[in-house]
Amino acid sequence: MDSQEAQDLFQGADTLFLQGDYAGSLVRLEKLDALYPKEQNIMYPRAICLMNLTRMDEALTLCDEMIELFQLTKARNLKAQIIGELGGGAVEVSLEDPVVFGDPAIGTAEFGPAVGDAGSQPWGRIVAVSAIVITSVVATFYWLFLGEPG
Repeated sequence: MDSQEAQDLFQGADTLFLQGDYAGSLVRLEKLDALYPKEQNIMYPRAICLMNLTRMDEALTLCDEMIELFQLTKARNLKAQIIGELGGGAVEVSLEDPVVFGDPAIGTAEFGPAVGDAGSQPWGRIVAVSAIVITSVVATFYWLFLGEPG
């Protein structure tokens, strides 16, 4: 799936969400999540859909994951709202964190290569470059302080 197809799928999920079809929206978001795991722009709307479908345990798990990964205030507020609904008590949620897709606070959904596509793991490049740098530093240290080259 290319980035335009992913963007279209996200827009379809947004449209269904706005129409109140949370199950249909969730299906599309889960397809995106399979291709782009751990993306807050997908995780957050998924949690909202799960909450609206009264799948509270799954929504709470997703909120906890977003809080751990991104320290996302919106996820904390959503979690508080879910806990309030489960407990039957009112929980105050910040009005600066409306529940909408493509919120500027988390950015719009922009999709790069899907999982399994070449270059989908930028951390792999970071590890490789770090290994090269560390090896070079160790070799230089050895050559300068402990021995002769060769």
